[in-house]
Amino acid sequence: MGATDLLVAGVLVYAFAAALRHGLRGRGEARAAGWVTAFLLVPAVAVIQAHGRGLLGSGPFSAPERWWVLPIHGPDGTLAGRVNLVVLALVFALLYLTAAALVTGLAWWREHTKAGPLQAIHRGLLKWAVVGTGTLLYLRISGLNITPFLFGMGAASIVAGLALQDPLANLFSGVAIDMEGTVRQGDWVRIEHDGPTVGRVIDKGWRSTRLLTLENELVTVPNRVLTSGKIVNYHRPAARHAHRIRVGASYQAAPGKVKEVLRSVTLSDPRVLRSPAPEARVVAYGDSSVEYEIRFFLDDYGQHRRVADQILTHVWYAFRANGIEIPFPIRTVHLKDRAERDDEQARVDRHTETVASFLAELPYFASHLQPTEIDELAQDAIAQAFRPGEVIVERGSAGDTLYVVRRGTCEVRLPGRPPKELRVGEYFGEMALLHGGTRNADVAAGPEGAEVLRIGREPLVRLFRTRPGLRNEFERTRETRLQDAAPAAPAPVAPPPFAARLRRAIRRALLPW
Repeated sequence: MGATDLLVAGVLVYAFAAALRHGLRGRGEARAAGWVTAFLLVPAVAVIQAHGRGLLGSGPFSAPERWWVLPIHGPDGTLAGRVNLVVLALVFALLYLTAAALVTGLAWWREHTKAGPLQAIHRGLLKWAVVGTGTLLYLRISGLNITPFLFGMGAASIVAGLALQDPLANLFSGVAIDMEGTVRQGDWVRIEHDGPTVGRVIDKGWRSTRLLTLENELVTVPNRVLTSGKIVNYHRPAARHAHRIRVGASYQAAPGKVKEVLRSVTLSDPRVLRSPAPEARVVAYGDSSVEYEIRFFLDDYGQHRRVADQILTHVWYAFRANGIEIPFPIRTVHLKDRAERDDEQARVDRHTETVASFLAELPYFASHLQPTEIDELAQDAIAQAFRPGEVIVERGSAGDTLYVVRRGTCEVRLPGRPPKELRVGEYFGEMALLHGGTRNADVAAGPEGAEVLRIGREPLVRLFRTRPGLRNEFERTRETRLQDAAPAAPAPVAPPPFAARLRRAIRRALLPW
């Protein structure tokens, strides 16, 4: 096979590989096709280099009558040499495939070292820098004077800069943003330009940055807009981000009780971060309601709408279970008569009386507290219902609240132990209440669900000062449960029977032979 045959074969293989790469863009087969093409083109270029002495020369492959041979004339009109355009195209193709392999390897390294994905603009700059530098070096090694080319490129760049101002502005803006690290792929950002645009960065290219919004819409933003407008990055300096929800409650409800209900509901969502802990605070006294604000943290900005929906849904049920009204605007309040307001207050009083009657029947409260103290405790108690199997407290979480089972059952779950059932009237959470720290067990609602009363640390600490017997009651329960939770001693291992010991001794004695 001659050089011409190898050349034709190499060109055909390259054309086939290029078509395959285009058809399989973005898939692993495209990278494999590029590697195969590079290996197939190396022998063809080597043979052409040997027979035709490269881009310049007088070999048979660089004969003047060949249509692919371009004569190069000097300033005085004399022939300075000839350029083999086919060889130059093959060398350019090899350089491009080499650059593509280099970029692919660098992208793989960054993904496996957690350095972040390689942006499209970085891929393009690196790839064409390798191709351009390699081409100029090959021309220089082949004996061609590249100085006129460099001057020509300088003049062309001036013309291109004047004609392509906007594309170049986008290009350099993208490079500047990458150098500053303002926006990275995967970040949730808000861009203030002709109105706010919120989305997750899915790609950064030469000309623009693409965002995917919460409505699953693709928005293309020119890079120069990112440098000229205001950018809010919800992933910098950390992915943890605060969110706020406002809720109105009736003036009849005690603020302490409302805030405890709001914190409890917020913590029931597993997507809400436990540290920093959620906060509930009074922010305003409105015309018809007291305005409360819930502040919580998420590590995924894209989930904030779903989390807010879940929290507001549970707030409605929790307010209804605890006798807290969500009032209408003030104009509907004026239409209420005195009887309606009295009925509303009566519902709250009945709820408190029901809770107080339940607490008064519990022996650990009835034997240590006066009726007035139980009534005060009932005013601070918050009723909360849980679905079957729903987790009430998690092992390892912080907490200082006492839980009393009012309806249904609860299950205490410890690793390696069968669940322990808690019935109506039994309590849990006394360990973290008395000595702080974290929960040492998971507690979930039983098969039929459960309703528990949450009693905060503050009212119980006040009672502990005046009623030390109540604290001693909880301390005894705590010590008993700590003993039950202690790991059991390993069961003694019975020695093997005599026949097994005898076989083992004979085997050890005969092993050397």
